[in-house]
Formats: sequence, structure tokens, C-alpha cells
Amino acid sequence: MVKNIVLAGYYGFDNAGDELILLSLISGLRSMDGNIKITVLSASPEKTKSSHGVEAVNRWNPLSVAAAVKNTDLMVFGGGGLLQDITSARSILYYLGLIRLAGLFGKKVFLLGQGVGPIMRKINRIMAKSILSKVDLITVRDVESARILKDCGLDNSKAVVTADLAYALNPEEATKKSSESFTVGVVLRERGDNGIESYIKKVCERLKEKYGARI
Repeated sequence: MVKNIVLAGYYGFDNAGDELILLSLISGLRSMDGNIKITVLSASPEKTKSSHGVEAVNRWNPLSVAAAVKNTDLMVFGGGGLLQDITSARSILYYLGLIRLAGLFGKKVFLLGQGVGPIMRKINRIMAKSILSKVDLITVRDVESARILKDCGLDNSKAVVTADLAYALNPEEATKKSSESFTVGVVLRERGDNGIESYIKKVCERLKEKYGARI
């Protein structure tokens, strides 16, 4: 029975998208079991604690991270572009290292709503195949991410295409409850022809129709 869960991602950096993903994960877990202990690996642990009412440890402190992983039942990597080396090789090495650490402790590992790639360096693709092949569950947020994992050598059935975790969030949890209109900023980043623009357009149209949002 899962009693303790560690959440890992790009948390504590004041990135709005990743903080929404974290909120979605925490809300979903608490809706399933209000007694689950949640610990977040964060760049700003005190802020994460106060914002979400969870335990948090400094993601850059090796001893604190190792202790959190050792004492958990399940490690969940939530959303965002964690597995990529286009901005820096440090990102993919950091998260693959955490996955490997969880494996050494014999912990179950879930990767949820991942946006994978680009993974440019051959050595990183080799490591990704070796480490991710042992993960218990992988879901990705688009077909391009699934293709990249397949190109790394993972079995085609290993990654299930679902959606970005932010879409699971109840809008009332992420926006103020008000009859006033509000503004939504949309920033698109070119990451291949994955059809995401059409989905974002539908979301924007829905926000305008239901909430009177200005896009």
C-alpha cells in the first residue's frame, strides 16, 4: 500500500506551467487518499511547503534527496520537458540520475505526462533507454514524445500517450472565483509538428466561451 510519495520535476523555480502541474498532481493524489504523505523535490522547499501544504526538500541536497527517496513507496516524475538535452545536458542527467537512484533503492517509479526531447546526444539516448526500460509506468503528453522514446530504443508499448497533467486540474483550483474577465497569456515553443497548436486553440476558445477570458 502506497503511503509515501516523492514528486520530482521542475518545481520551485516559479515556472507557472510546472507549478500548475505540481498542483494538479497533489490535488489528484489527495482526492484518491487524503492520508498520503507527499514530499516534493524543490528548488525552493520552504515556498513549496507553504504554497501546497506538503513536505519538501532541497533538490540540490544529495543527502536530503537520497533520504526522501529511500523512505518513499513511490517516486513520481510529473510533466514538463524533463528528459531533454537541447537547453542543457544537466537536465536529462539529473532526472535520469534520480530514476536510477530510485531503482537502486527498489522503489516503484512513474513518469507521468512527460514531454520528451529533443535528445540530441547519442550517449544520452543510450542512457535513457537503459534507465527508462526499468521504469514501472510512463505516460507522455504527445505522440512526438512517444516517437522520441521509440527512437531511443524503448519498446513501442512502453510509453502511453495521454495528455499534459495540467489539463487534469479543475479550473477553479487554478483561477480566481470571480465573475470578472481575466487574461490568459499563451506562449508557443517550436518543438516539432506534434499538432499541439490545434489543441491549444480549442482550449483558448473554451476559455473565451465559458469564462470570458481575454487571450
